[in-house]
Amino acid sequence: MCEDAAAAGEGGAGVDAAGEPHGFVLALRKWCELQPSREFRCFRGAGGRLLAACQRDRFSHFPELGARRSRDLGLLEAFGREPYSS
Repeated sequence: MCEDAAAAGEGGAGVDAAGEPHGFVLALRKWCELQPSREFRCFRGAGGRLLAACQRDRFSHFPELGARRSRDLGLLEAFGREPYSS
């Protein structure tokens, strides 16, 4: 996580499509055991709209993801609509 946060911070704050400055948000969740093929990074835009999703482990290939693509995208979109709790 530290490596990912450092790499994201190298670019500093960016600007959105309207030219407004924005920073980064780090969201943490309670640890649980996950299958590596089930870990994703999600990138959201204005209003929480899902812009992109990719597998967390960029060095491995999980062939079963292709067959689950539509279902997984729906689950990721639904997860993004859930309110954050502290």
